[in-house]
Amino acid sequence: MPRWTTARVPLPGWCALERFEAQQRFAARSGINYALDLREYVQRNLFLHGDYERNTMRHVRRLIRPGDTVVDIGGNIGFYALEMARLCAPGRLISFEPNPAAIDRFKGNWELNPGITNIQLLEHGLADKLGSFTLSFNRQNLGSASAYGTAPEHIEVRVDTLDNALAARGVERIDVLKSISRAANWPLCAGPKASLATARA
Repeated sequence: MPRWTTARVPLPGWCALERFEAQQRFAARSGINYALDLREYVQRNLFLHGDYERNTMRHVRRLIRPGDTVVDIGGNIGFYALEMARLCAPGRLISFEPNPAAIDRFKGNWELNPGITNIQLLEHGLADKLGSFTLSFNRQNLGSASAYGTAPEHIEVRVDTLDNALAARGVERIDVLKSISRAANWPLCAGPKASLATARA
């Protein structure tokens, strides 16, 4: 079985109330470069505190080994993906992110780190069957995106199963799977049966 790590995503109501007039700041965290929008919760925390979800990242750094195949469910702005890709090189990291607002920021951060070349960013969600759903999201907290939320913005996004997505890319095993999503958002449990059954320990 793969090595697992999970984390809770903070809800919008937990966001700090400070206001930032400047839209973007550039910062380096643990040797990785970021362009951060300080109006958004995750990016503001990364800028102000130098880290985000510190305990989960500690587990990630402990679990991942060079040459691993890593799956990142919930790529967000690329915070985990960039660090995990660096750790697993020369292995590969496959990141899933359906939110266009988060994808744009992910790509921008990736471009600031040209030495990280082992990421495949898949711009869709995951579920137990192929289809689509309406994603609700808030640009002030990209991590709160939900299929069942009441956030101010909504967009129809494509979903696939994890098995299908990985098979299409020739992935035969998963070493580490990181999932940051609330259980109600995407019915993941029924989707990745083959992927997990063939994963090495």
